[in-house]
Amino acid sequence: MDWAAQRGSDAVLGGMYQYLRALTYLREGKFHTGQRLVALGLSTLELADSARERRVVTGQLHLGGAVMAGRAHNQDKALTHLSEAKRIAGETGEAVKVHWLAFGPTNVEVRRVSVLAELDEYGHAVEASDGLTIPKDWPKSRTSHHFAEVARAQMWTGKVDASFQSLVQARKAAPQQAKYHPTVRETYAGLEAAHRRLPDSFLSYGSWLGPVASH
Repeated sequence: MDWAAQRGSDAVLGGMYQYLRALTYLREGKFHTGQRLVALGLSTLELADSARERRVVTGQLHLGGAVMAGRAHNQDKALTHLSEAKRIAGETGEAVKVHWLAFGPTNVEVRRVSVLAELDEYGHAVEASDGLTIPKDWPKSRTSHHFAEVARAQMWTGKVDASFQSLVQARKAAPQQAKYHPTVRETYAGLEAAHRRLPDSFLSYGSWLGPVASH
């Protein structure tokens, strides 16, 4: 992607390249490096010609920066990134297919849930998820990931039944992903350890999921 961006003088593709690099460092827990790449991506996009594509990728970089800052427990920076992403999403509307980033108002609110959960603001994360409707044309993997994060937040606020229903939604959206998703498996283990009476379908879900580590 970097090769193509340089030879095509495509600043949008260059910004995408830095975004994907930042995600790699996010998954490795190297948040400061990831934030540096987000900043580099934002500066690269200032040179872009395509106005709408530039805004979409800029907004997505801000969302990536928000999650990165949330995991680093930098609340001010996380909320600043979210605020800027929301402003841009108000201009672009839903842009699901632009570079397949699913950017838009929905993604901003989904990432708000993620950021609040990363900041251990589980109650606020659950509130942020209330009434949030995922568009039908959203990537199933992103939808499943969202429900997994909602389930985790609900578990930590004692909403055991609601948490399990969110796990069911995660499986319905993308079964293969949910089966091996760390958040799904950890949340199920947490619900199991809560020793609360859950429906028979909970045991069936556990059989489908396979062995999970107990809390």
